[in-house]
Amino acid sequence: MTKIAGIINNSVVDGPGLRTAVFFSGCRRLCKGCHNPEAQSFDYGKEYTLKDIENIITLSHNVGDSGITLTGGHPLEPENYEFAQELVKRAKEMNINVWLYTGYVFEQIPIMYMDLISMCDVVVDGPFIEHLKSDKCLYRGSTNQRLIDIQQTLDRGEIILWKE
Repeated sequence: MTKIAGIINNSVVDGPGLRTAVFFSGCRRLCKGCHNPEAQSFDYGKEYTLKDIENIITLSHNVGDSGITLTGGHPLEPENYEFAQELVKRAKEMNINVWLYTGYVFEQIPIMYMDLISMCDVVVDGPFIEHLKSDKCLYRGSTNQRLIDIQQTLDRGEIILWKE
């Protein structure tokens, strides 16, 4: 069981096209100026079980969303990891595009999370840094954050940025 702060269908700011954004509850990174501070609490939101994943995927499909975005809070917190992993696994089985936001810089993501990361299409890495905030950053809040094409990065062994 994990807590989800909210689910938004038809989001246009959490990746390309219309997307289902799943906001996980709980984040220990506590970025100053976080746009979703209520989701930093592990107690915020509604409890979901692994059985609810099918409902999230079905709803996303039924409303015509082109992808799913895992955001937060933080999907890579230990309390959220199993749910996030199963959600991504199920989405990929249905050929759904998956983006994941993490406060980790890609090169510092713990190895134990790489099985999940390797299933994603794009990872938005890096903490939100308030003094680097810019409304000119596509799909991210501060200029230090990167949109990383995960499959190309893994294939080439170097960071490859996603291009729209």
